[in-house]
This record gives sequence, structure tokens and C-alpha cells, in this order.
Amino acid sequence: MSLHLKRLHETSNRFLSRSFDRTGCETAIHDIAKRHPDSGLRISLRAEDLLYDVIRLADSPMNPTFTYMPDYNLDTFAKRRCKDTSNVTIFYDSSGVLEGNWFTVFFVDTHNNIHTSPLGRILGGTMRAAILYTAKKRDITIQIKSQPPNRKFRYYASTSMRLLQPVLGSDIVTPQLYELREAVQESIRNDERGIYEYWLKECISVSTS
Repeated sequence: MSLHLKRLHETSNRFLSRSFDRTGCETAIHDIAKRHPDSGLRISLRAEDLLYDVIRLADSPMNPTFTYMPDYNLDTFAKRRCKDTSNVTIFYDSSGVLEGNWFTVFFVDTHNNIHTSPLGRILGGTMRAAILYTAKKRDITIQIKSQPPNRKFRYYASTSMRLLQPVLGSDIVTPQLYELREAVQESIRNDERGIYEYWLKECISVSTS
């Protein structure tokens, strides 16, 4: 939770130029966790306050709908309201797959290359950063590029609550992805600072480009 609170604080203060009540947010999270065990929580930054969405968790593979969004931009994530996993959407535009309505998309192509979309059109999450940071340390290549939707690809959801959960019937987790998933959990426990600095560096590079 510490990593996600850092991200919210940095996003609010540095990139949105607005104050963020970290103590109040942390108190609200603990209160919601007591009332909604075994659930996930998505926090959205709004002009006046924070919006807390409780999301039902499920471990089974999800079958999303691909939705073409020609004008997709970073404002889109603030408008998303998906309170359970029955409404699963993967957005794409002319550049290719972007992200899901509540998750970052990682996918494996027919040649077993791993891809994820670059920042700029999508929200930079700390779980995404943890995966990329850990992969780099372990010499696992993840290509930061997007491709058009392809039903032959294997898609995976990355969120603060789930780490490379299969979507679109991608019930096969390759040994490489399993190894990466285990390594990311270790990184989150022991190298929070490294993950945070990786996330921040990516966000700053996008904001100044």
C-alpha cells in the first residue's frame, strides 16, 4: 500500500499541482478494507476529492471486449467506472492495444515476445512499473510497444490487486511469466524504492517530452 500511496501523492502534487491528504486517504483505505474484506479498491483523483471504488476480485480468466477508442487519452481513466469484473474492456486505437478499463495490459505474441503499451496514452501504474523494473533486473525482455488486437495473442491483466492475471482465455502462464510473477512479488517486498524511482523516471520522461 505504501508504494501506491506514494504514486497517488506524487501524481497529485507533481503532475496535477493539487494537494493530497495522504493520512486521510490511508485512514479511508483501512476503513474500507474492514468493511469489504476479499475485495479490491480503485482510487480515482477528482477535482474536489478522491473517489473510492470497491471491486470484486476473481481469480478465473476473464474474457474482455476489445473497444476501439480513436480519441483515447489520459483523461479517459478518470471517467472509467467498473465496479466488478463482469465488465472487462480492453481499449485500443490506431496505434494498437492501450489498456483495460481497470488494468494495464501485458500480452504475449505468437513468437512468445512480451509486450506492453508505452506511457503517454495510458496511466502509469506502480504494478506495471514493478513488472518492468523486475524484468529488466532479470534480463527478461518486455517490448514497450503496442500492436493491434489479435485473438491469437495471450493477454494478461496487471493491477495493484492482481499480477499478470490471465484475460481473454489466456489460462496458460509460461514458465517465464511464472518466474517473473514470483520475482515481482519479491521486488515489491524488498525493493520498493527501486520500483518507485523507475515509475517516477518513466512518468517524468513522458511529462517533459
